[in-house]
Amino acid sequence: MNLLRRLRQLSNRKSRGFTLIELIVVISLMSILLTFTFPALKNVYQNWQLDLSADKLRQSLLYLRTSSITDQCRYKFVVQSDNRGYSVLREDLDEQGEPSFVSPSGKWGKIQYFPEDLQVAANKTEVIFYPDGTATPAEFTLGIKDMKMTLILDGALGYAKVQDTTEL
Repeated sequence: MNLLRRLRQLSNRKSRGFTLIELIVVISLMSILLTFTFPALKNVYQNWQLDLSADKLRQSLLYLRTSSITDQCRYKFVVQSDNRGYSVLREDLDEQGEPSFVSPSGKWGKIQYFPEDLQVAANKTEVIFYPDGTATPAEFTLGIKDMKMTLILDGALGYAKVQDTTEL
């Protein structure tokens, strides 16, 4: 009976907050959970960055295909020799009336760089887009640490697609 009276008194009393011990225990548990979840969050970020880079490259290739059809001229996609970036060249006639590739004005006239921790391998360093919508077939492999993606450019259709995502 004495125990029931004591429990009623405790439940009637207003709570004044948390004790220092309770706060230390909660902070300790949160830091332990964060320690275990941080590597998983890092992999999520790297996978997101890989997806973003592959999508940006795919969109650039599709834009060049569309531009070559619209402008009725050839475009050349050139991967830099160190695989750190790419540039775009547009076919124009020079002073003698001969076709040659020159840098277009605007955004595409500048080298587009890949993120620093992204490794890029291409089976061809130059891809040409033709006015009929076709292109030189090519394959690009993008990787960050133990993850990689392969982007395939179909030459007959001139269409770029991500073929697979794998973890090594």
